[in-house]
Amino acid sequence: MLDRLAEMTKERMYIIQSNVIGGEYRDYVYKPDYQQYTEDSLLENPAYPKLIFVEDLYNGDATNWCFPNYNALAAMVRSAGLNIVGRPHPHIIVAEPETYLGKVVLENLVFPQHGKRGCLLYPGPQQYDAALWQDLIARSRKKTKNDETS
Repeated sequence: MLDRLAEMTKERMYIIQSNVIGGEYRDYVYKPDYQQYTEDSLLENPAYPKLIFVEDLYNGDATNWCFPNYNALAAMVRSAGLNIVGRPHPHIIVAEPETYLGKVVLENLVFPQHGKRGCLLYPGPQQYDAALWQDLIARSRKKTKNDETS
């Protein structure tokens, strides 16, 4: 999904991952190619980018399948061809595409329903704070007006 979004993003993308597992460990040994057996300990470092798979429920939500740790979220964004320009919070990354490839318009998109056995089909009932959304919309409009007058 990040690859497709990166291809379609013209200027800037805000990526929000609600579940980032673990702390903000930053020190790990990056190599373009790790050697099996001799360097496995490097991959076991808690700071190394990892996805954690959840077989059943996480926080009572059947749509949670896996979560990145702090460094995995950034690594996935970079792997998709995006440059990270900011990280205002451990769960938020601001990124820009390395290259904008233009857009493709598809008239008919079909998304299958899916879910975990014995749970609601996605998307189940959604809950949100209406006041929070109104505040975010108002801030977005204010920022857009400020950008236009600059």
